[in-house]
Amino acid sequence: MKKVVILILVSMLLNSCKRDAAIPATNKVLPSINGTWQLIQITGGFGGGGTPVAPNNNVITFNENGSFIGSIQQLITDQGGTYAVTPNNDPSYSFEYKLSFNQSQDDYFLKISHDTLNLACDCNDGFGFVFLKK
Repeated sequence: MKKVVILILVSMLLNSCKRDAAIPATNKVLPSINGTWQLIQITGGFGGGGTPVAPNNNVITFNENGSFIGSIQQLITDQGGTYAVTPNNDPSYSFEYKLSFNQSQDDYFLKISHDTLNLACDCNDGFGFVFLKK
């Protein structure tokens, strides 16, 4: 009888030590891009390299409610609207997240680090945009 009780206790102990299942990608904590960002450089394109950007009017503000204000040359010509940050499920890009403006088909791959926001265009000429938080 003791052997049966010990066997039951050992199997209960082993069953209680199972690893938790991995958190699905849809439960990732999405990065916050809230705040005002100044475009400082455009990279890539057919010309390649990095092009410094004049500070005039190249500012965009992302609000907590999913709205944005501003326009950026070659990126978004609307003066405002909505945005969404979602996980990137395309393994061919190293960026973890995507940014969409006004529910459009044009997504940008997003990487944020401290006060720097990088957006990469999902297009053949591969434009990239570098922002600093104001």
